[in-house]
Amino acid sequence: MLAEIDVLVCDIQDVGVRYYTYLWTISYILEAAGEYGAEVLILDRPNPLGGVKIEGAPLDEAFASLVGRFNIPNRHGMTLGELAQMMNALWNPTPAVLTVIPCEGWQREMTWDMLGRVWIPPSPNMPQFVTALQYPGACLVEGTNLSEGRGTTLPFEMVGAPFVDGFRLPPILNRLGLQGVKFRPHSFSPATSKFAGESCHGVQVHITDARGVESTQNMAACSHSDTRYVSWKIVWKPHFDLLMGSDEMRKQN
Repeated sequence: MLAEIDVLVCDIQDVGVRYYTYLWTISYILEAAGEYGAEVLILDRPNPLGGVKIEGAPLDEAFASLVGRFNIPNRHGMTLGELAQMMNALWNPTPAVLTVIPCEGWQREMTWDMLGRVWIPPSPNMPQFVTALQYPGACLVEGTNLSEGRGTTLPFEMVGAPFVDGFRLPPILNRLGLQGVKFRPHSFSPATSKFAGESCHGVQVHITDARGVESTQNMAACSHSDTRYVSWKIVWKPHFDLLMGSDEMRKQN
């Protein structure tokens, strides 16, 4: 496909999280472009989560997949252009000719809500900035038997299942005293994905301090809060392990 291509322009909005798969599509583009001699031009954009806060353990290469190919933290704090330069230099067996056009005016401490720009959904389940803020932790719920809210208008802001007691769970989580977040009872019925058409009960997660919240910790706590409810999705390797980048957290719970 790239044999007759001179320059491939990549202009997409990343969300600042390792398991957002478009990042790894770029890694494959760099490898193919290097093999066939095409130049890659990245039109860089801000990391909506900012470039200061880093969360999550590095990736164990034994758990490499399309939700994490290389050894970067879950919430990595880099722009797509920075990541492309790193991947091309460190992990690309046939480095491509790569040019990054930087975004003007972005400072590392800036999150999307400080930019004064309209949020245009980069994918169907990323409808607003607060979704991206929840995503580093909420996506981990994909690796359990709970719904992470896909198929609703608030994906990754809700966690639940038909078998969860939605009134019992929120006080358990609120008593953990997690910084920057509160939980309230919530019921929802996904139109698609897990439990499509069923009534689910659980929590809606409200971020009260966007700067202080530890999103990975918060949603991991939610998915581990009651062992009566949670089991792990086993497909090849547990999907939770692929998202986390190792099996250590699952084995500890």
